[in-house]
Amino acid sequence: MGMNLRARPWEANGDRLSGMSDAGNIIDYFYSIITISNLTLSSRCSNAAQLQKEGNYQNGSRWQENLSCSHRGRPLAIYYMLSPINPKRCIIIVLPAYNEAETIEHLLDRIAEVMPEFSFTYQIVIVDDGSQDSTTAVVERKIADIPIILEKHETNLGLGSTIRDGLLIAADRAADMDIIVTMDADDTHSPGLILRMVRMIYEGYDVVIASRYQHGSRSVGVPLSRKFLSYAASWIFRVTFPISGVKDYTSGYRAYNAKVIKAAISQYGQQFVDEDGFQCMVDILLKLRKMHVIFGEVPFLLRYDRKVGKSKMKVARTIKNTLILLAKRRLG
Repeated sequence: MGMNLRARPWEANGDRLSGMSDAGNIIDYFYSIITISNLTLSSRCSNAAQLQKEGNYQNGSRWQENLSCSHRGRPLAIYYMLSPINPKRCIIIVLPAYNEAETIEHLLDRIAEVMPEFSFTYQIVIVDDGSQDSTTAVVERKIADIPIILEKHETNLGLGSTIRDGLLIAADRAADMDIIVTMDADDTHSPGLILRMVRMIYEGYDVVIASRYQHGSRSVGVPLSRKFLSYAASWIFRVTFPISGVKDYTSGYRAYNAKVIKAAISQYGQQFVDEDGFQCMVDILLKLRKMHVIFGEVPFLLRYDRKVGKSKMKVARTIKNTLILLAKRRLG
């Protein structure tokens, strides 16, 4: 079925290119009537000039490339207009890291591959929690190519302090409309899931959790004993502190509306994350629960088989501290 579109102004003979699809003609037609110079892409968190100034993104080459490129021959502004995701929102990814030299480079490469494909502007906040291996050196090598902010702890302070510092940095840089994602740095979480989580934030959810207990989820390489403990903990949390839309209280892979994190930090201050161990992820949900935010979950594939070395979680200690936390919050 042909389209009776006017000729594009820059074609002297008034003929359209042959062999174009109707969709292509429509895009070209819109291009002819829109003043591209008036369309600007703004980003508060990942622009090349600011990052170059801070020394975290040398020469900003990749960022400039993202701004100037076309998508399949179409102007970038047109592609963003047709994209379901608003490119003006920035995704800030927080990675707590401890002795992840063997895995973090691959994860960073996967993030750098996936995010431009989704047309996201993004920034990665890495908090190195006193690593004794070459984690810092690996990250510093990637700073020239990927928008990274690196925060270093001189000694190992634990997951709670690392998540806290990462969220504080992210919240400080984010605008209310931005999205903050937390995920593990051991390459067990796939960056490909970020798109689905972000879409749910766009739909109106305030917090989206990558859940092991949603239909369609899978865990590869997780020991049976660890699965049992996680499942038992999930039911204990659901009974003692039910949160609508939440089954997985301990997953560290989450997307937050930045406005919610900012409000929580404003309300709780440094005490927003004041648990030292892995139970800090539970405590974050319990505090957000009091703020009446909207929670949702997505199924995800946990690739525990990619984990290098032993788990950093001390199971007995984590169970004990989590039970203490539940008692404290219940009585409080």
